[in-house]
Amino acid sequence: MDKVIKNQLKVVQLHGDESVDFVKLLRSILPQDCQVFKAIGVDQNTDFSFLSDFEPFIDFFLFDTKSKNYGGTGQRFDWQVLSKYKGDVGLRVDLDIKADTHWDKKFDRFGLSEKDILDIGKMKNLKIMHYHLGSQIKTQKSILDGLKRAFNIYVELQKIH
Repeated sequence: MDKVIKNQLKVVQLHGDESVDFVKLLRSILPQDCQVFKAIGVDQNTDFSFLSDFEPFIDFFLFDTKSKNYGGTGQRFDWQVLSKYKGDVGLRVDLDIKADTHWDKKFDRFGLSEKDILDIGKMKNLKIMHYHLGSQIKTQKSILDGLKRAFNIYVELQKIH
């Protein structure tokens, strides 16, 4: 908690098997402007009904491929399974661009491809599209190229939705 307050964090992301009681307690002691995200492992058999107990305390659920470990796997899941979830859905697009970063982009590939995003079709609970360009971006041009690419995808999504 000290790090959250000292660094004025705006989001805390949970990756484990936290109980509803733990999340409720965490929410009660976090600064009011700090959001709580919770990662959820998803496969074809995921029953999203258990999330309703968390909803009062979680600002956003992050869905990723289910695995025995916590954190991203780099593996894709069948995103159509999200149609069973009735809450808001956000998707991460892996922009097909090379940003001028301090790190090699080949180690920083995650999210749905641009084609996958556009093939999703109408999803009434799709609320957020986000992306990650890389770490330690060196030039403004890289940031602007990413924004332009993301905006073009957004425009195409608006035609569908």
